[in-house]
Amino acid sequence: MKKVIIVSFVLFGMIISSTGLLAKFSLNGQFKPRYEYRDGYRQLISDDLFPASFVSQRTRLNFDYSNSNLTSRISVQDVRVWGDEIHLKNVPRIAMHEAWVDVKLDTMISLKVGRQELVYDDHRILGNVDWAQEGRSHDAVVGKYESDDLKLHLGGAFNQSAQNLFGTTYPLSNYKGLGFLWFENKIDTNMRFTLLGITDAFQENDTNNYNYFRYTFGGNYYYTSQDLELQGTGYYQLGQTTLAQDIAAYMFSVQAHYKFNGFKVGAGIDYLSGNDSENPNSNEYTAFNTLYGTNHKFYGLMDHFLDIPAHTAGGGLVDIYAKIKYSFMPKWVAALDFHSFSLDKAIIDPNTAELTEKGLASEIDLVLTHTIASDIKLQLGYSYMIPADALKIVQGRPNGNNSQWIWAMLIVTPELFSSN
Repeated sequence: MKKVIIVSFVLFGMIISSTGLLAKFSLNGQFKPRYEYRDGYRQLISDDLFPASFVSQRTRLNFDYSNSNLTSRISVQDVRVWGDEIHLKNVPRIAMHEAWVDVKLDTMISLKVGRQELVYDDHRILGNVDWAQEGRSHDAVVGKYESDDLKLHLGGAFNQSAQNLFGTTYPLSNYKGLGFLWFENKIDTNMRFTLLGITDAFQENDTNNYNYFRYTFGGNYYYTSQDLELQGTGYYQLGQTTLAQDIAAYMFSVQAHYKFNGFKVGAGIDYLSGNDSENPNSNEYTAFNTLYGTNHKFYGLMDHFLDIPAHTAGGGLVDIYAKIKYSFMPKWVAALDFHSFSLDKAIIDPNTAELTEKGLASEIDLVLTHTIASDIKLQLGYSYMIPADALKIVQGRPNGNNSQWIWAMLIVTPELFSSN
């Protein structure tokens, strides 16, 4: 850990010393220990299983530098479960979460290169999954044009597992290639819309380097006023799966929130298409995949639907939800969400060879947030899920019971040093 910090300081010192421009350098940290009591988180609990209980922790250091020509970041982190190391044993585990430079090419044009988070819109398709202690980042290059009302980003990535001498065979389960185009237009102070087109490629599981391409395109419309927030989202997906099935999938979301007297109440529906189980010989794949989004934010905090095609047996997902948030005391906020989950298409019960009912589960999520100081936050959470038969079939847990999850998290983000 000390070596990483020293090397990072040296790198920034070299940058600063090589330029006579007005520069800003800052060092900030993040400490995020989280206790969890898992009694059905991600998988239904049953009488023959015991709840899990543990503390995980993310410790992150961010080194930021900027001048009139560039901005850059080096972010290193350690992610661990308390007690997962033998005492007096040195286990190397520092990881590079971000390492990028954003070079200004013109007044409104820049180029961002390196390991970086790709976060667009509301995290639905491209997000950093910050709830996960590891977080998500990509090795990518992004060209950006940004004015007051228009933004256009063009990005891409090409993955390899080593500095090969021959061939481009990629053995890991990540995408081999990624490309995206994102556009935002601010219509006025209340309205804006965004468009996103993204393609990702996956290599066939052999050495012929054949790639299957998937294409996803769509966008969002936002209306925001002092009291009202409206959002509409729609995406369509095509291309091929790694089993050479033709993709024809879609999703849409409509939601509205209203604010009054410290309350924020809202409701909406997310609809993700699924496969037709009654036509198993079809070469068409119609289950929508949310790609690299932050599903924890949308489909229930208990994370039963992180990989929606897999976690619904390809049946798709319909999520009807209502939310309420209330600032009931200074520095205290309570948020209560209710989700009703069901399948878009019924799936076949392997035990009876008959179609299931579409109902999956109902879930309630309660989160209390206390802002102790500007850089210290405490969160407490409780979730409860009532599963229906379809979810028990999907998870292979015919005796799955009502499940619950309790967690407590401290988030501390101190600014350790700033040149200002």
